Amino acid sequence: MWQEERPRRVTTVTLAAESPLVGQAVGSLDVTVVAVHSQAGTEPLVPDTRTLAAGETLYIIAKPDAVRRVEAAATGADTD
Repeated sequence: MWQEERPRRVTTVTLAAESPLVGQAVGSLDVTVVAVHSQAGTEPLVPDTRTLAAGETLYIIAKPDAVRRVEAAATGADTD
């Protein structure tokens, strides 16, 4: 039986210094990162091996539940 895909959202999240995502590779996230903005500028089509840093803004595409998880992790909020 065919199931309809859940819609995806495009949004941005900024990484707080206390975020567990800081130091992680882009490819470790369960969302599609289409660009990263930092003080150096905006980097489109980032490689999966790129390491994330505090203060960077991620441009992501994902299902709403995955967006919520990344938003919580980006702020350092407890996701349990």
